[in-house]
Amino acid sequence: MTALLFDLDGVVMRPRTDSDRLRIERAAGATDPEAFWDVYKELRPAYEAGDVSDYRWWQQVGLRAGLDDPDIAEAIVADWESATVVNDEIVEILEKLREADYTCGIVANVTETIGDKLRSKYAWIDALDAVIFSCDIGITQPDPRAYEVAVDALGANLKDTIYFTANPDHLASAREAGLQARPFTSIKDVHDLQL
Repeated sequence: MTALLFDLDGVVMRPRTDSDRLRIERAAGATDPEAFWDVYKELRPAYEAGDVSDYRWWQQVGLRAGLDDPDIAEAIVADWESATVVNDEIVEILEKLREADYTCGIVANVTETIGDKLRSKYAWIDALDAVIFSCDIGITQPDPRAYEVAVDALGANLKDTIYFTANPDHLASAREAGLQARPFTSIKDVHDLQL
């Protein structure tokens, strides 16, 4: 039977809005938003792999981006709050798929704080067959090992696993790893499976 694997960012969780990004920028004291987000993205993999604490990571971002007196506590909260807003339509589909005995899981790049918040906030996560967070395994997407760990946790194999992601880099890497990787643009992409 086909297993289903979902990325979080932009699929199960809604993407950050402009107001989310502005809140993070304000908390960080970013006067040059473009430079700030460049540093944010560049340093993020180590944070999501669990190699750096929240506070230390924001200190590093502050130093590299030349931020003046960031409110680190508020930046941490703004970051996790904007990353944990669920796409209710996908969650409903996940629940229906699980009720129909489909094997379903998540693989996602998240910090320890975000992973903890997701697990405590959403009971449906525990009902999934596998939840692989980068911070737990020390590997971030698009490293193909992340997909191998996730598929193994599902008890499936790569070629029979359909993976949905909104991230082009994750999509390409998952395809190279052997998954049936598909771009997620809307809920219709999952409905179109006709499982």
